[in-house]
Amino acid sequence: MVDLAQGEQRVLFEPRGSRRLPAQTLLDIRMSRTMSGGGMGQVDLFVDVLNALNDTAAEGLQTDSYFNANFGRPTVFMDPRRAMVGVRLRLGR
Repeated sequence: MVDLAQGEQRVLFEPRGSRRLPAQTLLDIRMSRTMSGGGMGQVDLFVDVLNALNDTAAEGLQTDSYFNANFGRPTVFMDPRRAMVGVRLRLGR
């Protein structure tokens, strides 16, 4: 007996790029301050604000199969606004 299973082959009927996700508006901000640590070196303090505009655009789809009930439904979204605080020590000269 010969197994002639070929598997699935996707056939694209629309031109590439005809369906696109919504535009994203990203604004990341960094504020920093450098202070002298005397003869020991320098200390940098910084705050990063990521996605400052709190955009919630979709980044991924559940499926792109037209015959699926979830066709075009977004499932992955941008991370919400967040802040990170950091310290950097630069020892020496």
